[in-house]
Amino acid sequence: MKRTDILDAARQAVTVDRAATHGDLEDSFGLVAAYWSAHLGTPVSRSDVAVMMIQLKLARIKTSPEHADHWIDVAGYAACGVEVATVQSIYPVSPRLNPQGDGYICDECGRIWDAWETSGCDLCRDACAQV
Repeated sequence: MKRTDILDAARQAVTVDRAATHGDLEDSFGLVAAYWSAHLGTPVSRSDVAVMMIQLKLARIKTSPEHADHWIDVAGYAACGVEVATVQSIYPVSPRLNPQGDGYICDECGRIWDAWETSGCDLCRDACAQV
């Protein structure tokens, strides 16, 4: 494959194919960040999710560098990573565990939200939907 083919395939994957099946990028990466933060016990941001997914793909490239899908996915995760790192969002960029360790502190309003919720609390999401 040529580099333009790789980039075209990545664009199709992240803007059409996966966008339709995985939903909003910020919500999806925010939810993954919340789950990983809860599991690891340390804050994980949406851009960290992109970096770690790229690292997963790099590990796969190590065993099968000829498999084009790995390279396409790296390009796609890189594009998603820069978008979640630069797009303003109501959701916390770096979720902070509350002192009891059973949820996260919303960066917008200070309320505690659960790790299984989409990143951020319901009040902040509802308020932003009104704007």
